[in-house]
Parts: sequence; structure tokens; C-alpha cells
Amino acid sequence: MWQLNDPWPGLSWSVVDHDLIAKAGYYFTQRAYRTVLTSFVRHDDGRLELWVTNSGRTAVSLDLRVEVAAFADGRILDERVRVVADPGSSRPVWSAAPETYEPGPDRFAWVGEASGRTEPNRLFFAALKELPLQDSRTELRTGPVEDGSAELTLTAHGYAYLARVLAPAPGVTFSRNYLDLRDGESARITVRGLPDGFDPAELRHAAYRH
Repeated sequence: MWQLNDPWPGLSWSVVDHDLIAKAGYYFTQRAYRTVLTSFVRHDDGRLELWVTNSGRTAVSLDLRVEVAAFADGRILDERVRVVADPGSSRPVWSAAPETYEPGPDRFAWVGEASGRTEPNRLFFAALKELPLQDSRTELRTGPVEDGSAELTLTAHGYAYLARVLAPAPGVTFSRNYLDLRDGESARITVRGLPDGFDPAELRHAAYRH
């Protein structure tokens, strides 16, 4: 993997900046290196497939929920897929014809797993600039600080793309960050390395908006 960090201030393709603050690429890499991955493939004819990849040495049983939903409200498609991912395998486990989900910029595909054995994943059906993300916002609840660490809960109102908590000082780390959160969903995040006396209520948070 190239490149991990920056030795001095500058624009680069590193995933950690010179202040030891992880960039978005760090967290995307963190998720991509999970042992079990789910990912969508959309073919030229519009057919949508879900693939499961297991790079581990043991089989993993998954209880997947596959959805196609509108950003505004409502599910167009909602199915459960139970599958055993064999070790060292990558294969399609579900598919849908375009007429069953009618892809467009107002919709997205989503897959989650009941036990948390793999990260949720999504697929947009249009370029980012065409998605209706203007009204999304995030809300942050914070716990007390102990030894420079605190537990945070980041909640989305509207579909939040790149939902994140911003580091307030060099060297501050987060257990996870730069997430996709659907309307009403929350993510638990542990922050570490906060400066002495820092009030976690001062942490800033954001999501992508046009």
C-alpha cells in the first residue's frame, strides 16, 4: 500500500497526514481489509449483483439484508440472503433485474449483515453530484473523557455520505470514521488522544453536502 503518511505538510496520496490525523482513505482501507467483504456489481444490462468475498481460512455464515431504497423515503426492494462464505472464495450470492428496482439518482443499493461479521456497503446509481444529499446533517452525542478517550455516537438525519468527526488536535484517533449512515442510523465511535482538559462537546462533525 502506498502511501501511509506524510513526513511534512503537503498534498499527497497518503492516508495519514503530517499531524498523524487519518484521512478518509485510511478508514476506507480499514474497511476494505476486513476478512469478509460484500460488494455490489452493476452490469451493462442493468442487472445488479451482490458478491461475497472471504479471504480468511474458515467458512463464515452470513445473514445479509439486501435493500434498494429511495434517499427521500421508502424501500423499493428488501430481501434476506443467508449464505456460507467458503474460505478463499469470491462469488455472487444475489441478483436483481433492473425492472425490479428501477435504478436512478434518487435511489441506492444497501447491504448489511445481522451479526456484524462484515461492514455494510452500498452502491449509488448516479454520479455523486447528482445525488440528493443537500439536506443531510449529523448529530453527535459525547460521553465523558477518561485518560484522553471518550465514546461518541454519530447519528444521521437524511442520508449522510462521509459522515465524520473532525480531529481537534494532532495525534487524535478514531476507531472508525468517514461512514455512510442512512437516515436515523447511528455509529458508535471511540476517540483517543484528546488533549488534557478538552471538552468533547466541542468536537465538530460533518457529512458531504453539495
